[in-house]
Amino acid sequence: MNANLRALFYAADIAPLALQLYVFGSSEPPAIDVIDFPDEAGGTQLREFALPYLPGMDEIALTSAELAFRVGDLTVDVTDYSTVRGPGGEGVILNLPAHARLRQVEMSFATPPATTVPPPVLRTVVRPLQGGQPGPPILSSPPLGPATKMFGSPLEGMSVDPLGGSRYLLRLPDLPGTTWLFQRAKGDDATSLEPLSVVPTITRVAIAAAPRNLAITLEGTPPTPLWSNPDVLLPGSGIQTVSFLPIAQRRLSDTLPAVPPGTLTLPLRLDFTTESSARLEVTARRLSGEYLVRPFGPDPLKLRLAARPVPVVFDAPAARRPSTVRATITAKLLGRALNGGSEPAVYTLPGRGLRATLDRMLAARLPIAARRGEAASAPVPLASLALRLDTPEASEIVLELRSDAAGQPGGIIGTPVVRQTPAGYTDWLEFEHADTLLLPAGLPIWATIRLTKGAALWHAADPSSADTPGTPRVSTDRGTSWLAADSPLEQLRPLLVQAFHREDRPYRPPRIVLHSGTAPVSGDLLQGAVAEGNTQFRLVEASLPAAVLDRLANAAPVSGRPRAETSILLYSDTVLDLVLSDVVLSYAPVPA
Repeated sequence: MNANLRALFYAADIAPLALQLYVFGSSEPPAIDVIDFPDEAGGTQLREFALPYLPGMDEIALTSAELAFRVGDLTVDVTDYSTVRGPGGEGVILNLPAHARLRQVEMSFATPPATTVPPPVLRTVVRPLQGGQPGPPILSSPPLGPATKMFGSPLEGMSVDPLGGSRYLLRLPDLPGTTWLFQRAKGDDATSLEPLSVVPTITRVAIAAAPRNLAITLEGTPPTPLWSNPDVLLPGSGIQTVSFLPIAQRRLSDTLPAVPPGTLTLPLRLDFTTESSARLEVTARRLSGEYLVRPFGPDPLKLRLAARPVPVVFDAPAARRPSTVRATITAKLLGRALNGGSEPAVYTLPGRGLRATLDRMLAARLPIAARRGEAASAPVPLASLALRLDTPEASEIVLELRSDAAGQPGGIIGTPVVRQTPAGYTDWLEFEHADTLLLPAGLPIWATIRLTKGAALWHAADPSSADTPGTPRVSTDRGTSWLAADSPLEQLRPLLVQAFHREDRPYRPPRIVLHSGTAPVSGDLLQGAVAEGNTQFRLVEASLPAAVLDRLANAAPVSGRPRAETSILLYSDTVLDLVLSDVVLSYAPVPA
């Protein structure tokens, strides 16, 4: 839905039920909103210009904030007027305190008896006062003389309608000014027109309302003037446009964090003020934009991907599907990748494993495969090994790489690698070799650990096949001899270990897969990324697959919060540092 279609414009004192129906689209707004100022002294009318409020949002980003209005037609009776007898007792002078457009005058007058036969045609004439002196007549009823082919009837434009008795209603063509002389007269043309000694009594005056000193102000601290006209604004002025996007953006951004629960709208409060009676017709209301959510907070999210699923938790509005997702994804490759002889790490651990102590070494068998695109006999530059370990106490672990000797750990290859872990460590632990080891492809190696301090639990997995990497061995004589695990069941559970080989520059684009639960939802998050040098790739304006947006839409709120946490897993065979920056979910301002 177009966000502008849900721009709301309503009186500030609207009934709660009416507002609810309006917000949820059960009642349609009028095509033209009318704001009336019936008091002849004008006043202030308060309107709210709003978008539907969506709970759980971080920001609001407006693209337009604009009103268009015109002066509408409104007849208003006025009481602030005065009358005096005309010069020589001929007529009555009407005075208004300010410039206005005279539309109706009710008066009473008596008609003197005729003294000639046939009686003369009696007329009601209007004369403006100029410098305190009556000017020539400008209106007459009936008009003087008949209309011609090129000219209308002289002094036409006013009608005099009888109301009964001696009362009459004069209808005038919105006559501008402040002072007029109303007279009864006789005569058939301008040269013979003669006033009568009749003083009408004016009982009612109505004007065509027009705003004077009209101003539109945005409420707030401080109030912000948006539009003003220091004089009378006439209908002929046409459509007036009030644009105020920058201040509207600031005001709604300030308001959004403090909106209380249960609120229906996010409003801008507008004061329409005039010093005279008026009717305004709001012909256009444009308040459009979108709500924004930063699911990882304002700072970039930094992750290390290394052949094991890494959860990314979206903190986003519950049960609401984003309309768009924008993000910048940067991947800095660290020059190593999972060897084809190893398996991707499991996300959920079975909770089993073997314990290594000061006098108990452990080993796991691991095949080494040729790198992608290379001959099966090509040597493999080994970079590191990673083991899934728990250390309940502070520990020092020595990793030794050993050759395979008839299915058992053999001699040490290269220099052992030492790592220290704090008490309570539970994660994959990578042992990176300072010098690259060239190993023959197709032959297995053994990863062995011994403890010089503390103890370690090496996690095991359920075997996926008979040749699953990680076949365990145990040594209690510092690696002189090796035995199978303590029980037949443990002998079948491979220890979790991975080998990583070096990659050659320039690096190939990495492939990052998204998983929703256990099912992949994206073949490559970085598809279309552009290389920046030899080690980095960047994707600007990245999006997320529809399956991820569906997960966000189906997330249920927890503990009364308007937001929910949704976990998506990221995986890559390539070891890299991933940065998700400028991640923004956008939501159209449409109530659920």
